[in-house]
Amino acid sequence: MFLEQCIRNVLVDLAGFVSKQNFTKHHKYYAPDLKFQDNLGLDSIQIMELAAHVNSLFHVFETDKKNYLLEDDLVDNWVQKVTSARSEKNNQFTFRTSGTSGNPGSVTHDLYFLMREVAVLAGFFNNASEIITYVPAYSIYGFLFTVLLPGYLNIPVVHASEVQWDQLSSTAILVATPFNWTLILPAFKKSDIKACFGVSATATLTPALNNMIVDKGIDLVEVYGSTETSGIGYRKGTGSFQLFPYLSFDHCNDKIILIDKENNLQLPLQDELTIQENTYFTINKRKDNKVNIAGNLVDLSDVEATIEKIDNIKHCTISAKMVEHNTQLSITISLKQDSDALRALAIESIKQQLPAHQTPRFYYFQTRE
Repeated sequence: MFLEQCIRNVLVDLAGFVSKQNFTKHHKYYAPDLKFQDNLGLDSIQIMELAAHVNSLFHVFETDKKNYLLEDDLVDNWVQKVTSARSEKNNQFTFRTSGTSGNPGSVTHDLYFLMREVAVLAGFFNNASEIITYVPAYSIYGFLFTVLLPGYLNIPVVHASEVQWDQLSSTAILVATPFNWTLILPAFKKSDIKACFGVSATATLTPALNNMIVDKGIDLVEVYGSTETSGIGYRKGTGSFQLFPYLSFDHCNDKIILIDKENNLQLPLQDELTIQENTYFTINKRKDNKVNIAGNLVDLSDVEATIEKIDNIKHCTISAKMVEHNTQLSITISLKQDSDALRALAIESIKQQLPAHQTPRFYYFQTRE
């Protein structure tokens, strides 16, 4: 079920996460016989952090076999140790939640329930020949579509840098986020490029972007869910989402709740939904102050708190707006002392302090008194 290539993808994507590198799905970083330190640039502390993430995701320490990852830093040796561990304990995975406050949590899923979702999704791609991935394999979205689904369908995973767009197979599956799709679509301008399957998740596509993808002839499936719940629903087109068949809606104290029909467990909902005909729904807005930026969940309150710790920033307010099918942040800043130079310094300090997906793109300053 777990192709060695897919496990290697998870390890390399996690290595990029802990070392804050963007491997951009270039296939050279996923080749055999690479070392985390010499080839991927991790230092000893980062390799220790990586081992902790791998142990947590795959539950390596819960086996009786000797699978001590830190014996060496050869990627393929780690792949073999993970494979060995999974041969003994193959029923649970633990994923990090999308925390932005510096304290992300984790959630454990049973393999049975993940494969239940994969079995439904595989029905959309019966004759698929390969998966082209733009998402990290360690996220639950990436894990479902670039580890479990290729194992279920027995097809390979291809990295974006390997794609020859004029030779793209009509049976390929492009796995991406809304942000990725805005970058992928220009490749489909040439009339000789074949349409293919497409998947989008992590944030809801705007109707305009959804239509742009479908207008290119791409057979698109959009999946709605979260790390905590895995997939909740799916849709083709811009209409309502349909619940996965093993889920149902109920009401408690005038609130909508999501129930797993197999075990009667209540699953958390991050968004306010409008229910239609019991098994269909539309998404209204999140229940918290978070937005999705380029596939990353961003808590606006946490970002504001971080920025207000910067010298000379008295107060700030961040909002999100849609720009060319992508959500981007704008900020209004009040400075303790104000001048053109201090405004420039504040902007530079914010850019240095925050990761790219939390950094505002539009800056406004309150009028000087």
